[in-house]
Amino acid sequence: MERPELALKYNKKMLKFDKSTIGADHILFTIPLNNLALTLIRLGKLEEARYYLNKANRIVESVYGPVHSSLIIQLCNLATTYALEDNFGQALKYNLQAFEVAKKTVIFAFETFNDMREKEGYAISIDISKRHRMTPRILPGECL
Repeated sequence: MERPELALKYNKKMLKFDKSTIGADHILFTIPLNNLALTLIRLGKLEEARYYLNKANRIVESVYGPVHSSLIIQLCNLATTYALEDNFGQALKYNLQAFEVAKKTVIFAFETFNDMREKEGYAISIDISKRHRMTPRILPGECL
């Protein structure tokens, strides 16, 4: 992002446009919220970024419930905002929360897919839930 101030201007315009067209509680409204938050992170406006990330979280939770794979990105981005402030306790909290959501959604999806394929007589060579360990980490800019 070469010109984050310009990106901020256009992200705010997009947010306003989407709010007027799809509504502030629509699941697709989380996209401009996240884009704006990422630009704010880039500009070092971490508190403001958290505001938009939490807003996106509330929309996802109201549409899908508290355990949905869409939350993983926002939670990791929230963790990044705290890690950039050297608040690793809060960063760890959000990374672990993202990890728990991932365990319940992403791995479950692989297991379900594996079960379906086996019932059809096909074998899947990689079972991510058994052969790969998922461990949480708190590195700025990284997700689980």
